[in-house]
Amino acid sequence: MNGLTRILPLISLLVTLTIWASVPTVAKAALAHVSLVTYLMLRYTLAGLFMLPYLKQTVAGASGLSWRSWAVLVVSSCLIIYVQTWAIQQVTASWYIVVFSSCPVLIALLLRYRFTTRAVAGLLATVAGLALYLQDSHAAGAPFQLGALLGVLTGMLAWVAYTVIITRFHAVYNDTQITAICSYIGALFSLMLFIAAGDYSVRQASWPVAAAIIVSGVLMPLSLWCYSYSMRKAEALTIFGQYLEPLIGLFIAFLVFGAELTAFACGAVALILCGTIAVTRYSVKPVRP
Repeated sequence: MNGLTRILPLISLLVTLTIWASVPTVAKAALAHVSLVTYLMLRYTLAGLFMLPYLKQTVAGASGLSWRSWAVLVVSSCLIIYVQTWAIQQVTASWYIVVFSSCPVLIALLLRYRFTTRAVAGLLATVAGLALYLQDSHAAGAPFQLGALLGVLTGMLAWVAYTVIITRFHAVYNDTQITAICSYIGALFSLMLFIAAGDYSVRQASWPVAAAIIVSGVLMPLSLWCYSYSMRKAEALTIFGQYLEPLIGLFIAFLVFGAELTAFACGAVALILCGTIAVTRYSVKPVRP
């Protein structure tokens, strides 16, 4: 049982990363046929409806947290919903994933982790692996506008804020309830955007595109639950394990799309994997009451 308890957070994290690594590709395909606000409305409304049975439980615990904590959760969630999806349209999937791989260091610093020499070495190895990943994806020199870069960075900072704040919500809510809260925020915000925009156009959407949107909407609560669970049970692993997302993306491209695993790709896999293990093992988690 102890062994299962140890491995469950890792499995949970891998499920989360697999869903995340698939999101840019699915979103780009869907956004070629429907407007941004339509895509968001469909995706997050489905997630909100899926979690509707937990509404009463989440309302009951609302007073257990300060208004500042709620404000950070709501604002960061709304920024993640809109800015991240908008940014996917503006930059390549490789750049999107690499920029978001900067989140772990910021999250660890805000949660007051201390980096030993070995942990720093692991970080450097991971950064080198990310550089190889970009080189392999042929996106290292891909140009994009300053606005797109700012959008990606805003989404990244919003994700950092979200990750830090849910550690406070863990004291009041369980993982299912946290997932429900985030799903409600997403549903309400995306519906507001959809109504305000008044853009209901659909450009020759096919059944595969509709199915992709539905699946991504259903999987959204699963990814949120798995992330919350792994953060609660294995915080350091979950924080630094986010560096593995490019690896998941590479394997999806290899298994699903038949992409070639080049020497650069294999080098990226080795460096990111070894670096992630090192920084996870040798970073010092702060003692909390």
